Amino acid sequence: FLGLRPDARQLLGIMDVYVQPSNGEGISIAVIEAMLARRAIVVSDAGALPEIIDDGSTGLICRVLDAADLAGKIADLARDPERRRSLGERARQVALERFGTEPFVERMTSVLESEPNTGLNIQGKESSGI
Repeated sequence: FLGLRPDARQLLGIMDVYVQPSNGEGISIAVIEAMLARRAIVVSDAGALPEIIDDGSTGLICRVLDAADLAGKIADLARDPERRRSLGERARQVALERFGTEPFVERMTSVLESEPNTGLNIQGKESSGI
């Protein structure tokens, strides 16, 4: 663990594999950044990580707290540069499709435009719905 680093993006550029084993994780910006950097990625099946990484397509998923499974997946990628490259390319493509600016704005706009009238005004009091 390197701690807080202002040069994290540069470090991603020199990695062959980005690994984020976790016991519990929300939506990980670090994983999305690794996807955008075209890194092969290994994450654990904890929290929201499996929602970001598609096992075998955009990265590899190991069982949480299973060091042998984690080590095996890292070793497999270490031996296969073509697989690292293809996982990294697919990860970037998916990251741009799912987390890029345009898709985000489109999804948010859709949510905001489809929000039903709850019958409450800003102060939380009933309104006429007009």
